[in-house]
Amino acid sequence: MNKIIKLSYEGKDFGYMGMKKNGNMHVFYGGADKSDAVEFKQVEYPKRSNAYYYEVVKVNKHYLDIKATSSVLFADKPSISLAMSSIVAWEEVDGELHAIISGKDTTKAVSRSAADPDSTTLYGNLTFGDGNACKVKILDAEKVS
Repeated sequence: MNKIIKLSYEGKDFGYMGMKKNGNMHVFYGGADKSDAVEFKQVEYPKRSNAYYYEVVKVNKHYLDIKATSSVLFADKPSISLAMSSIVAWEEVDGELHAIISGKDTTKAVSRSAADPDSTTLYGNLTFGDGNACKVKILDAEKVS
């Protein structure tokens, strides 16, 4: 079953994770309505039992990833195969969604902007230092009304 991601920040509702086109890439943002929530298919990550790649249902073979240069969350497509790519997997840790690379928790979590409190763009920030991690609930897409 497809999944959607409900967000909160500092105990307050931050809507759902949405996706929008920004230049030549799709970026993820918080504060989306249920009807605009991006749907994901969880793809098993072989190096960790509770971690998954998050495939974007509406954008063929693109996955939730972190832009190395800016930490922005964006939809990335592997050039050869998912297993041989640098696309991160994700694991829910204490209510946060953490990026997993090479089977290890990077302590980078789905977060709000540390620099712009009005921005809804989502980032993969370190849970310490940059901060601003969002709490997440992974929900079945079809059960949300």
